[in-house]
Amino acid sequence: MIISIAFVVSILFLVVFNFWISKKSSGSKAMKDFSLKIREGSKAFLREEYKILFVLILVLTLVILYFSSAFAITFFSGAFFSLIAGRVGMNAATKANVFTTEACKKSVNSGLKIAYLSGLKASIFAMVLGLFAIIVLQSVFGDPKILYGFAFGASLVALFMRVGGGIFTKSADLSADLTGKIEKGLPEDSPKNPAVIADLVGDNVGDVAGMSSDLFESYVASIIATMVMLFALGLDLNVPLILVSIGIISCLVSILVVQHKNSNVAILGSLLVSGVFILGLSYLLLFSYILPILYGLVGGILIGFSVFYFTSSKFSPTRNIAKAAESGAALNVLAGLSNGLLSTVIPIIVISLVMVLSYSSLELLGIAISAVSMLSIMGVVLASTIFGSITDNASGIAELSKKSKVNCSKLDSLGNTTAAIGKGFTISSAALTVLTLLASFILIAEVDVIDLLNVKNMAALFVGGFIPFFFSSLVISAVGKTSSKIVTNVRSQFRSKKLDYLTPVRIATKSSIYYMMISVSFVVVLVVLVGLLLGVSVLGSLIAGAVVSSFLLSIFMANAGGSLDNAKKLVEVDRYGTKVHKNSVVGDGVGDPLKDCSGPALNILIKLIAIISLLFVIFG
Repeated sequence: MIISIAFVVSILFLVVFNFWISKKSSGSKAMKDFSLKIREGSKAFLREEYKILFVLILVLTLVILYFSSAFAITFFSGAFFSLIAGRVGMNAATKANVFTTEACKKSVNSGLKIAYLSGLKASIFAMVLGLFAIIVLQSVFGDPKILYGFAFGASLVALFMRVGGGIFTKSADLSADLTGKIEKGLPEDSPKNPAVIADLVGDNVGDVAGMSSDLFESYVASIIATMVMLFALGLDLNVPLILVSIGIISCLVSILVVQHKNSNVAILGSLLVSGVFILGLSYLLLFSYILPILYGLVGGILIGFSVFYFTSSKFSPTRNIAKAAESGAALNVLAGLSNGLLSTVIPIIVISLVMVLSYSSLELLGIAISAVSMLSIMGVVLASTIFGSITDNASGIAELSKKSKVNCSKLDSLGNTTAAIGKGFTISSAALTVLTLLASFILIAEVDVIDLLNVKNMAALFVGGFIPFFFSSLVISAVGKTSSKIVTNVRSQFRSKKLDYLTPVRIATKSSIYYMMISVSFVVVLVVLVGLLLGVSVLGSLIAGAVVSSFLLSIFMANAGGSLDNAKKLVEVDRYGTKVHKNSVVGDGVGDPLKDCSGPALNILIKLIAIISLLFVIFG
């Protein structure tokens, strides 16, 4: 019953939202023109990326078909739906940016409503899409283990989308800052900067399309892993489906909180109210599982608020980073890195407590339920993340067209914090989901315990811990190489004094897709080699090593980058001076690839490693 209600209210929301947004003003001709350039650039990138991904998906589908037609069908479905989730999210964002800019002329809260609700549209669509696909496929195949093919397809596409979009967005952003701000002294999103459109396009292809696919695959992977455990224990498979349906309804309830005049209360309050609503309905409908649901929700919210503390310009960690910029760029960077490292303390304590408490209530099933519980609030998390990208675009359009810049900038700063909260949620839920996948691995492989005294297991543990560092190195290097190409082009444009916004977009598209293929392929091949050389049984150790290092590395990167970015914005608002501003821009340039490229991709990476390991066992 609750599942049907979730579908009905979601469809009603999408219909009403589309009618409501169609009545909004899109502003002046200049605003519309810049918004169109951003939308067309975003679509162009996705077209090129989708061409390559579609060929890859077809080839892998044929390979998997050799082993199992059922897995081939679910794999193709997961990949296809992940592509759709990314595209719908990007379309929602690229249409909302100009509406947000225009609404900010009236007030900050008016712009906030449009940006948040547009993000909520994309997130509700992704959640309903995932729920619908799992219900249909489970009814067709009957065995939830077959759905691991769906999770594999969704994870593979999400990683490519996250990495490709991340390399694009950070290369463009870094190039625009280095050439425009530091070398020419231009303001943020100046129309005189040839890389400005590429920068704004990047916000959509990385932080919206990539993030939508990211959370879609996190969502479905946690549901499927929990269903597999319930199936093995002979329990009701509908438990995670009911829980996420409650989550969908609760995310729509958050609309009431977004009406609040205080923007911080509106965004953070929506997270809190949604969590309370999920807990209340779960108490009525899923009482037997209430404790792990409680632990998952509280853990997610605590991690979200800890991220808020370490990245918001309202608190001392980020303010101290801005202050450090007065003494030089190097000290600004060091302060940001130190803050990122320290910020891992609360999440690691919280996630450890969630695991221990959840296990004590329902053993491994408790951990699985906690993971689904944390992701049941995904609608608000994804809406808040896409909100950040929309407000960033809106701020850029405001600067380009000289409209409502002050209000848009206020939302932009808040958007950086909400994006950081989203990253904290995703990596935390990913850690719990991977533990659930690891439990599935142990059940399917019939391994009673992972013996770390076995030298092969110890070797695999070390390799698993190394993979996230290796992957991050490849991605950060790709950002640097792509940025170098864009910088060369932009400098030549400055010399010729002829503006060409599209060439940096084309350079970023071609280069990011090339490096995307290299980075992801290296990691997939490495996991396969470990399985072939050391044996399938050691892959459990590989998963364990990867999840620990990925969790810490991802939290560090997200919070270091987020605080460096907000420190730069604080410097801009408080007008510390030109030299201090340039120092903070350098810090932001260092932090950007961490928070928006390599860091967020790690949570997909560890699930992909776990799912590939599971498929090794199933097909082995």
